[in-house]
Amino acid sequence: GECALRTVCGKCSAEVELPKGGSAETRCPSCGAVFVLPSLAEGEELPRPDTFPGYRIVALIGVGGMGAVYRAIQLSMDREVAIKVLLSKYSKVPRFVARFEREASALAALSHPHIVGVIDRGRVGDTCYFVMEYVHGRTLRYLVRSDLLSVAQAVEIAIHICQALEAAHAAGVIHRDIKPGNILIQEATGVAKVADFGIAHMVEADDTVERERRSRLGTAKYMAPEQHGTGE
Repeated sequence: GECALRTVCGKCSAEVELPKGGSAETRCPSCGAVFVLPSLAEGEELPRPDTFPGYRIVALIGVGGMGAVYRAIQLSMDREVAIKVLLSKYSKVPRFVARFEREASALAALSHPHIVGVIDRGRVGDTCYFVMEYVHGRTLRYLVRSDLLSVAQAVEIAIHICQALEAAHAAGVIHRDIKPGNILIQEATGVAKVADFGIAHMVEADDTVERERRSRLGTAKYMAPEQHGTGE
């Protein structure tokens, strides 16, 4: 039979089967924590576990502005991966499809120990997706809010992020949305990996460069002052 889709506990990272009936909360059977489930936008549906050829979806990890991310198994290699899927309400809008494909291209152009690597990309019907390495761990946002970092760990993470950005800039890719929620920290090693290149700019010699440079894209509280137009 079909494998039931699961999500990941926000406290202990255990897999939890998604409840039927669209409940917004669930209790983790491992640690007992009650947490709010990742919520798909109205009209979105969870894909079948076998939606993407060569992969089996096992868990809903999270939902962002444009896409949903699933934990999956790459069948040919028997390894865990993360699949990012463009939400259906954007899949027929060319500019959003282009932005999504740009993220895949930006990641594919980079190979660095502190940047989440891309494995594959494709399209099933109207559904665009790409496949990334799966990082076992937490976001930097979670670790900061939970006060789980020592000064030494914070410095090491900052160095990892700077190394990732240096490599990205050398390859002509500007992230434009660096924030704690887009930094993943591997649980076993403490290694930081930069993720979510959804609004990255790939520097090219064309007539859109200046427009892209001036556009205000990113998360407001993490933008540089000049992006707000304050000059302060």
